[in-house]
Amino acid sequence: SLGNIKYESLVDAFARILSFYHTDKRLPGHVAINPDAKTQSSKTISLKNVVTGATNLKAYYDKNGKLPSTVTVGGITFTLPEFLYAMSQAISQIGSSDTKNINVPVDVAAPSNPSGDAISSDLTQKNFLTVAKNVVSYIDTNKKAPNYASSAVGKIIYSKFKSFIFSSTNLEILSFIATSSK
Repeated sequence: SLGNIKYESLVDAFARILSFYHTDKRLPGHVAINPDAKTQSSKTISLKNVVTGATNLKAYYDKNGKLPSTVTVGGITFTLPEFLYAMSQAISQIGSSDTKNINVPVDVAAPSNPSGDAISSDLTQKNFLTVAKNVVSYIDTNKKAPNYASSAVGKIIYSKFKSFIFSSTNLEILSFIATSSK
């Protein structure tokens, strides 16, 4: 027995075993364990790809009446909580004319107990920029999506905030700003 193999090293070893199998059609006789293997702590996405992903997410929702479990854009697959972070960060960056790529933390958990107010109101740009910044800060601190987002018009439940973020009006604004700031 060699001892306990850490998770990251095991994933790395198994990936190399199966890659070998794919190429050689047989299992290798041995595999070296990499003690320095690390899991990816973030995914990087361009601002333009966040807008594209949000547009695709909205189209999917409009067609199917429900949200998908993941969003794939620019060759990267995101869970909805991860993509909520990406959209929130994109809104925040666009609000401050920042067009740099976004590092999205991986394994952002879904909210544990979504709750909120029954809100039928609009948020001003100032208010939704504040909400977006607060969502980013919450996810950075807690590694999960918030149960709700506090706003000037009340507590926005997680699912409603996702809907707000990719509403057609907001996407048109985001798309225009992302395109104009190249």
